[in-house]
Amino acid sequence: MRIDISNAELHNIVKRKGGLEVRKGLLVAKAATYPAKYVAGFSVESPFTTEVWHYLFEQDATTSVVTLRVYTEDFVEMFTHDLGALDRNPVITHAVANNQIMINSPSFSTPLYGLVGGGIIPAVKTESENPDTTALEIMPGHICSFGDRMPIAQGNVVYFNDPGIDPRTYVSQNALPLPGTVYDMFQGDDGALYMFTSAGVFFMAQDAIGKGQRVEGFVGGIPGLQVTKPRNAAASNGVVAVLQRSGIAILGGKNQVIDIAPYKGPRTYSRAVEIDDYRLSGQIYATAEGFIVGFRGSERFFLDFNLREGYRSYVWPLLVSWNFNIVGCLRSSENDTLLVDENYVYLYQGNADATHLGDANTYGVAAIDVDVPEGLESLVRHAVVSSDNAGQVVSAMVGHTGKTETCPTKSSDTVIGTTEWGTTINGRRFRNTRLSFSERMTNIPLEIAVTGPTRRVEAGVDVRTKGQGKRRGDKR
Repeated sequence: MRIDISNAELHNIVKRKGGLEVRKGLLVAKAATYPAKYVAGFSVESPFTTEVWHYLFEQDATTSVVTLRVYTEDFVEMFTHDLGALDRNPVITHAVANNQIMINSPSFSTPLYGLVGGGIIPAVKTESENPDTTALEIMPGHICSFGDRMPIAQGNVVYFNDPGIDPRTYVSQNALPLPGTVYDMFQGDDGALYMFTSAGVFFMAQDAIGKGQRVEGFVGGIPGLQVTKPRNAAASNGVVAVLQRSGIAILGGKNQVIDIAPYKGPRTYSRAVEIDDYRLSGQIYATAEGFIVGFRGSERFFLDFNLREGYRSYVWPLLVSWNFNIVGCLRSSENDTLLVDENYVYLYQGNADATHLGDANTYGVAAIDVDVPEGLESLVRHAVVSSDNAGQVVSAMVGHTGKTETCPTKSSDTVIGTTEWGTTINGRRFRNTRLSFSERMTNIPLEIAVTGPTRRVEAGVDVRTKGQGKRRGDKR
């Protein structure tokens, strides 16, 4: 039988141009300033120059003092701003409008204000142009962009600033109370403002901000969704994703929850995905291609949810002791994603992981449960894997039995280069590797593992079986 592993649970395997390949290596682009650790990070593109600026927040492990560092795309430090001692691991959000940026957090004493790529100062209120309204002190809380406005959620109230060039005017008449505490808030690609609270999910259409000073519009609710803390929701590529107990819900239609760990069989090569509640363990961040779901402090991997290429893959290094703690995502001017871990900023590049992540030979795994017709048993004899990792290891697990072979090479293979460690890189032709088994079962748990970063593997795996013999029956 031919098994399609493109829809399997993927680990360190990505889709590229319709095929599967082992991910590129994770290299360090920037390290946190010792002994501080990164607690948040985001990138903003200047609307006038298209230059990308990175905003990284470091928290001292001893004093809890947080420092904002603003970098160019190439991580040349341009500005720093001391935020003082804050709560551990603060939730930090930002909004951009008219080339102005405001950065806010429930842990701040006051928001920060500045120009994109420029210096940052504490945000000071600007008096209202309407003599009948009085400007409020700008409140700490969650902030986001909503058209040309910058709403701030403090507790269960969302405050909207007045329209105009200067975003620092907030009045009490533009306050929207909600039933529960706001955990997340952002504008989706449909233009609506989504507000995720302890009492449910609410939204407001974008035309609510086109009525002068006041923000007036219908506030709707989305039934069946519940978040428990910040970073449970994000928007990217026209999709709003929400972490739920058993997976990820994509808003729209029936709000179906996607099972992001479908493989339930035994594991030999992949990491165990044993998460009781994704809302409690997970934190979701938007990227240029989709989403990253990190499991800060609880798991040794993160999930790359790529909407453009249409795959979901768990990413982990070969070094078992390393624990990824994703706290944010950056982007380059070419829309490449950079991952902000507590200790490092990583980018996908090259044929090896960073030295501290372990061996260079990262391997990818596809894990899938293959159903056998009810009432029948199959004897699995062979699994044939086609890959282009000539001279490197190909493995398969059927049931509880794992087998390993080397992808065959020929003396005529073209050498296309060597690594800096002197390892030969052979030609990229697909070769079949046959792994032999003798496993009888009513359903077939299957893992396929291919060694070598950027090495391709065919999505179709040939599993050869023998059916139940005519004289075989239950013993009495």
